[in-house]
Amino acid sequence: MIEVTRFKRKFLNVSSNNTVNVAVMMLFAVVYLAVLALVFSANGYLQPEVLINLQLVLVCFIIPSIFHGAIAGERERRSWDLLLVAPISKAQIVVGKFVAAVATLFVAIGACALPVSIAAATYAARNPEIARFNPVGVVLAQQTVVFAFGVVLAAVTILFSARVRRGLTALGIVLGLETLFLVVLPIFVAAVGSGGSDRVLMDFTFFLHPFYTLDKMQPKMQSFYDQSQTFSPWMWGAPQILIYLGLAAVFLQWAITTLNYAENDVKFIPNKKKADA
Repeated sequence: MIEVTRFKRKFLNVSSNNTVNVAVMMLFAVVYLAVLALVFSANGYLQPEVLINLQLVLVCFIIPSIFHGAIAGERERRSWDLLLVAPISKAQIVVGKFVAAVATLFVAIGACALPVSIAAATYAARNPEIARFNPVGVVLAQQTVVFAFGVVLAAVTILFSARVRRGLTALGIVLGLETLFLVVLPIFVAAVGSGGSDRVLMDFTFFLHPFYTLDKMQPKMQSFYDQSQTFSPWMWGAPQILIYLGLAAVFLQWAITTLNYAENDVKFIPNKKKADA
C-alpha cells in the first residue's frame, strides 16, 4: 500500500504544484476522447484488433518507462538504504513495487476496455459472419492477454532494476529484450522459413508472442475450419495467460532472491557459497 500511495503521489498527483502531471493527465484525456470519437465515427468499420494491438504497443513502452527505476532509482536517489533499515523484508519491497505496477496496468486496461468493446460490438453488427463468435468476449480475452503480458513485463523490468545500478540501464536492457523477442525474432523466422510447411515452426516459435497470439484469437471464419492450422483456436489465449503469469512469479522470485545476497555483487545468478560464507 505504501508503494501504491507513492506511485499515486508521483504520477497521479494533479495538484496545482505539479504542472507536469496535470499536463500529462490532460493529454491522456484528450487522446482518450479522440479514440472514443474515432470509434463512434467509424460506425462499425474499425476492427477492434487495431485498438488492441495499439494498446499492446503502448504497454510495451509505458511499463518499462515507468518502472525501470523501481529499485535502481532508489539506489540513485540514495533512498535504498532507508528502505533496507525499515521493518520490512526485501520481498515486501519487491512485491509492493510489483503491486503498484499491476494496479497501474489494471486501470489502464480497464480504461481501454470501453472503446475496444464498442468497436467490437459495432464491427460485429456490420459483419454478421463473425457475430456468432461473440467478438466482445474474444476482445475481453485478448485484453486479458495484453494484461498478462504487461504483468510479466513489469516483473522483468523490476528484476533488471534490482540487478543494475542505474534506472536507464534497466530501461535499455528491457527495451532491447523486447526488440529482440518481438521484432528481431519474427523477422529472422520469416526470413528462414517459407511456405505453408513452416506453419508448425511459426506456431511453436511464436506461441508466447503476444501479437501473434492476438492475431490467432481474432474471430475469422477460416481460422475455425482451416485444416492446415497447427493448433486448435482454443490453444490461443488461456495457455499464454497462464504461462505469462507463471513467468511473472518466477521473475519476481528471482528478483527477491538476488536482492537477498550481497549488495555489491550484481550478478544475476547468486553465488551460494559466497552468501553462505
